[in-house]
Amino acid sequence: MEEAASSNCNAEKNPKKQKMTAACSYLTDELWEIIFKFLNDSDNNRYLEPLSIVSKQFLSITNRLRFSIAMSDKTIPFLYRLFQRFPNLTSLDFSKGRNLNLFVYHIDNFPLNIKSLNVSNHGIHTHKLQLLSKRMKNLTSLTCSGMISIHKSDLFFIADCFPLLEELDISYPMYCSKYDFRLDSDHHHQLLALPKLRKINLSGNWIKDRQSINYLFKNCDLLKEVIMNDLISEDEVDSE
Repeated sequence: MEEAASSNCNAEKNPKKQKMTAACSYLTDELWEIIFKFLNDSDNNRYLEPLSIVSKQFLSITNRLRFSIAMSDKTIPFLYRLFQRFPNLTSLDFSKGRNLNLFVYHIDNFPLNIKSLNVSNHGIHTHKLQLLSKRMKNLTSLTCSGMISIHKSDLFFIADCFPLLEELDISYPMYCSKYDFRLDSDHHHQLLALPKLRKINLSGNWIKDRQSINYLFKNCDLLKEVIMNDLISEDEVDSE
């Protein structure tokens, strides 16, 4: 009783808190969502965190407006709580995590509507990608930068697993040679099945020649952007 009385007394002495509490009660959740979305225009969640501690109402609203989250190995055991707290997550970043096996194992237990996934700095394993594709059928953005190595067969396998991809980043593999990523039309006459691909990052890869880029544009009708920083062309190396 004394603690409650003390709390009420403190609230009475804090006019700013009183005004904020009154404002919270007058506006509906829908109006607050519009305001918070405006504040969080860049979608970096920086403005949502301080708002979430104002009141339980604000906490509930900001949780619904959280669409992306970066995870590490330490957060894997708490995935269930995270997905409960943030029901509208559409983007997961596991680039700083190390135990990709454990991450995939836990993700397999949840029906997700993930559209963006970052698993950079890991190797491409067919079994892991297959498991992820079963839970992320609507994936439109995949970032696999900093892989141990990337082969042409990996690109075709990614396309098979995630045919709805619009953005793909396979830049800067740790190791590459002229035999790793020879993207051309001789892959058993197979076309790259990414009809919705709009952007691909090939930076730091070794390609056969510049015709490989033409091949991409030819087989991906919606492709608008190919990032080629530090791209190594086999023809250019041979001519030196």
